[in-house]
Amino acid sequence: MFCIHKYGEIKSGYQYCQKCGKAIAAPRPACKHEWVTTETITVHDCHTDKEKSIIFVLRCAICGEIKSTRIDS
Repeated sequence: MFCIHKYGEIKSGYQYCQKCGKAIAAPRPACKHEWVTTETITVHDCHTDKEKSIIFVLRCAICGEIKSTRIDS
């Protein structure tokens, strides 16, 4: 049977198709990240020992997602 799914309300973490009853994991709401710097790494040129860039490791205080940002000199 072919069904063009039409998912309804969320129940117990799942969404069910209103036509065939297929269940999928309910989509999580988007996080409004609150980034906190957990580590700062300074990268030096191995020949001149001058600072090349700084890498910031960030973690969201709400969901725990991790990302990094790099600033070049």
